[in-house]
Amino acid sequence: LRALKLSKENAALEFNFLKSQINPHFLFNSLNNIYGLILNDEKEKSARIVARLSEFLRYSFYDLTQDKVPVEKEIQLLKDYIELESIRLNHTKVTFRLEDDGSVDKIASLLIIPLIENAFKYSPDNPSSYIDIQLNIKRKKLDFSVENSVDPDRQLGRRGGIGLSNFKKRLQFYYPHMYEYTVTNDETVYSARLNINLLWN
Repeated sequence: LRALKLSKENAALEFNFLKSQINPHFLFNSLNNIYGLILNDEKEKSARIVARLSEFLRYSFYDLTQDKVPVEKEIQLLKDYIELESIRLNHTKVTFRLEDDGSVDKIASLLIIPLIENAFKYSPDNPSSYIDIQLNIKRKKLDFSVENSVDPDRQLGRRGGIGLSNFKKRLQFYYPHMYEYTVTNDETVYSARLNINLLWN
């Protein structure tokens, strides 16, 4: 009965998480960005973005049949998401640094997306703005960080939105007593860091 209850709670969390992430605004923004590229006759770039969006949606809707997914698929999802969000920016410098030694086979699906989503959502788009994302997977340990410029007029609330709420619930569900999650926020910079020890996972 306990296992069944946990399974049902996990399914509900997955559903709410997906509902909060794959939302109309993200799709509309992506399609509008592709439309703009086509109007500017940037055929190669628009074709690449369409392929990215297609892969992102296919993965989100159809490949999440298991609680955990291969690390390489999750990394590709992050790359697709970052590129899809980046094309609407004119000035913000976006960097994504990755190191993976292959020591981890699978991780919880879509776990890190809410942290990246917030960086794009709350960073202003001006020449001095930046979003710096880093993911290191080494010796069965995951170290993720994201830092971004802050728009004072769109400061994150203390509690955050539904995406962050579900992120914390899933983190506790999949990796209880195995993680450390910290956030720092001032008037100019917001940063989040997540460390997960997967030695006994």
